Amino acid sequence: MKSINFFFVNLVIVLAGFSYSAFGQEKEQTPASDEPAKLQVCSSCHGIDGNKSITPDTPKLGGQAADYLAEALKQYQNGMRNHPIMGAMAAGLTKQDIKELSIYFSGQSSQLSTKY
Repeated sequence: MKSINFFFVNLVIVLAGFSYSAFGQEKEQTPASDEPAKLQVCSSCHGIDGNKSITPDTPKLGGQAADYLAEALKQYQNGMRNHPIMGAMAAGLTKQDIKELSIYFSGQSSQLSTKY
């Protein structure tokens, strides 16, 4: 029951991010030349620089290694990593999208920290 509630809470958050990005802006914004086309979708949960976590389970992407990020997205696509939201998000990404997003987030500053 707890995992079902968690799933629905995350689903609502993702859908709210999509509705904000689709309808909440008065003028159309085009990404800067160094920003990937799919960045706005990712930034709904991870933040524009990959360091804003909307839930405790949302990982920070900023400063992570590009090859690690690319492999994680590929694993969400092929089901090796099982996460209902990320599986759906990664399903529509092309190889070029994955490359661009991985390079972009790896180039951001890292705000990773450990509890210990």
